[in-house]
Amino acid sequence: MALSTKMGRLKASFAVDTSAAVNVLSEKAYLALKRASRGSQWPLRPNDLNLMGVTSEPLNILGIIRLPISLGKGTSIMRLDLYVASNFSLPTDGLLGLKSLKSNRMVIHPDINMIKFQGKGFQAMNQPMRLNSECGLNRKVNLGTLPAQTQAVPALQNVSSTQKDNRENWKVVNATVLGDHEIPHRVAMHIPVGPSQSYRRVLTSALKALVK
Repeated sequence: MALSTKMGRLKASFAVDTSAAVNVLSEKAYLALKRASRGSQWPLRPNDLNLMGVTSEPLNILGIIRLPISLGKGTSIMRLDLYVASNFSLPTDGLLGLKSLKSNRMVIHPDINMIKFQGKGFQAMNQPMRLNSECGLNRKVNLGTLPAQTQAVPALQNVSSTQKDNRENWKVVNATVLGDHEIPHRVAMHIPVGPSQSYRRVLTSALKALVK
């Protein structure tokens, strides 16, 4: 059984394991949490236990962290100690052990796949999965949600061959980019604008004049 929770400001999934004495957090989930705070929060405390994983292999514990964990609206935030493990093997971001389940008076209903906490029922996930391990990676800015603005990009280059980092001879032109487009790194292969064809022709002519 696995629950979807809020860990600080991020979503996180936790397996409910009554055979585990303590709470465990994967190293990937911990690093995602650090990225979200830009490294300014969540320092680790020294480890004080030797722990075994579900496969009876020793867990490589990096340290202990106390985190605010929330199951949902209308319930109080739990402050839980979690052991951060670099070799956590479950398909979740971590697990909640028996001590925290009992101290917070959580009631497990395996027949309906639900946890009850502070008078509210929380349905377990149909398919356990990691929710926050990739958080903060590969985020893209959606220019379509922003007003048209002037973007400074390198002049158009012929990039049929390998790009060369020859910044001395590069020129900078201003182009108005509309819609959801990415400007390639250093070199603009093309600048799609629209929706007007006439506007596209005007901008193309202006770019050619500037490059000359």
